[in-house]
Amino acid sequence: MTGWGIADGITVQVDFTFVGQPSDEAIEQFDVVWRAPAGKLVGMQEAGVL
Repeated sequence: MTGWGIADGITVQVDFTFVGQPSDEAIEQFDVVWRAPAGKLVGMQEAGVL
């Protein structure tokens, strides 16, 4: 699965690999794992680090 987002001209892409077939549980895990780094990047951008 690949997740990506764009904010103020900055593109972030993250690739995740799951063993087995995609399921609702795998997608929920993807959402949890995606939100942590995405939130950190937003905070860095707001702080002027990016």
